[in-house]
Amino acid sequence: MQYQLPTVGLDYEEVGIETAEGEGEEEGYGAESYNSDCDSFCVVRNPLDRFLSHWRWRHVQDKAEKCSAEFLENYTKEKLTRARAQDVLLEDCHFVPQVQYTYKKGDSSAPRICKHILKLEELHEGFDLLMASYNLTKVKLGKRKTRTSPACDITPTAATLQMIKEFYAEDYKAFGY
Repeated sequence: MQYQLPTVGLDYEEVGIETAEGEGEEEGYGAESYNSDCDSFCVVRNPLDRFLSHWRWRHVQDKAEKCSAEFLENYTKEKLTRARAQDVLLEDCHFVPQVQYTYKKGDSSAPRICKHILKLEELHEGFDLLMASYNLTKVKLGKRKTRTSPACDITPTAATLQMIKEFYAEDYKAFGY
């Protein structure tokens, strides 16, 4: 089995990657150019959990004053406004909706790019079942977490939740969150 990493349909000229004229026009670049003959899997996460985890990891570390519902609301508004304006590289692409990685053209009604979609919340069970379906029962995930986010247990404001729900509406729809 081969696992392929997506590049989310970036505009290569915008990010300074040069391509020969006409190159890639027939086959496409990024996630859409995956080989359909290759079985692949993707792991998705609850959009709210994914957003909050990134915010905590990137912006709350050693900065207790940023652990507030007000700061989170302002941050959400700023970052999702920029991401909506096609700033695809913003904070290492952490704001890109997951449908961009899993469905052609980021449209959950279009064909899947990934043959198998696993939810992070059910990863160990889902991965074991997937490996068993390929008769790869000796392939296992490790038990150790390699990164953790700093503690910051707040309840997001209604406005924050609404912005995240609207921005990631296709993720919520496609993955049943």
